[in-house]
Amino acid sequence: ATGPAGETGATGATGPAGTTSGSNLLVNGGMETFTDSIPDGWTGPGADESEQENAVQGLIHSGQSAVKLKGKTGITSTSLSQRVAAPYTGCSYKCIFNAKCSGTTPALLATMTFYNTEGAVVGTPITLQMQEGSLPSDAGSYGTYFFMTPLADETVTEIEIKFDASGLDDNAIQNIYLDDVFLFN
Repeated sequence: ATGPAGETGATGATGPAGTTSGSNLLVNGGMETFTDSIPDGWTGPGADESEQENAVQGLIHSGQSAVKLKGKTGITSTSLSQRVAAPYTGCSYKCIFNAKCSGTTPALLATMTFYNTEGAVVGTPITLQMQEGSLPSDAGSYGTYFFMTPLADETVTEIEIKFDASGLDDNAIQNIYLDDVFLFN
């Protein structure tokens, strides 16, 4: 014989609702669409300092393309950035990206910066530095990198991801490739 059925317990998540996005907050983080050699959704390099790499063996991480940051005559550094709404406070934001280089001299500095409604920086920007010679350069080999912010306080309204590339040249020898950039909380 069995007794009467007990009460049904709680179902689903019990944490606060609406505090995580779970999806990429960046536009075109996969570097799949471009306008005038700059990935759509990104602010970036000057003319001729970036280009789209289309499904070239070893030059893309996934999908159909990646962005190549390159130098030009007299310019050995460039940057690529995107600023988006920071939809949640009281949480940290995480950035995962994939990078590689050609040559031996390129270096990469990745930065995440919080901003308030007035456009002023909130707190100290978080950086991740890949020194000269530390990025993978073998065909097909991308490195996957991760860094995160401290908790966003109530004044944070935007977050910017910026990549500063240096050690580039205008001979198509010293370049940096970026693909599959994710920002989430």
